Amino acid sequence: LKSPFWYEDHIKVITGKNATVLNIIKGLMWLDSMEDEDDISLVFFSTHGNSIPKDIPPKDEADGKDEILVSYWGLAIPYANILDDTLNYFLNRLESKGIAVIIDCCHAGGFNDTPRNIKSTRLPVEYPKIKNNMENLELMENFGKEISNKGRVVIMSCREDEVGYVRTFSPY
Repeated sequence: LKSPFWYEDHIKVITGKNATVLNIIKGLMWLDSMEDEDDISLVFFSTHGNSIPKDIPPKDEADGKDEILVSYWGLAIPYANILDDTLNYFLNRLESKGIAVIIDCCHAGGFNDTPRNIKSTRLPVEYPKIKNNMENLELMENFGKEISNKGRVVIMSCREDEVGYVRTFSPY
């Protein structure tokens, strides 16, 4: 990939058959080895997402379900997926002064796990019905408190209990 703004060796793209669990984890480890406290890191996932009917330790899900990012083989092999806790683990290893995470998949809102080194109050399982802008603002403020950590910004294409029929960010 060529860009006038970034060095080519600072960009890693994992697509298609290469998007296995092992390669995705290796990619996150590569990012960890390349970045430091002077960097801003961007992690972008565009894949299928889902939830599983249990909360695998650490028990941190208000609804009792972990979310998954589906790897290339994930639809054929149920355990070939990335748990939200696994993603959070690798994001917490980054020292970057800023981290932007974009998750473009169904159930993306479930990837808001609190970093392990801060306290948080989780949003209720069923999000409140938004009747006016004030309730919307309160929801966003509470949500923002939950996912904040060392300059981390997380953008998700839909809520935890929603499916994303159209890719929201991928075309851009």
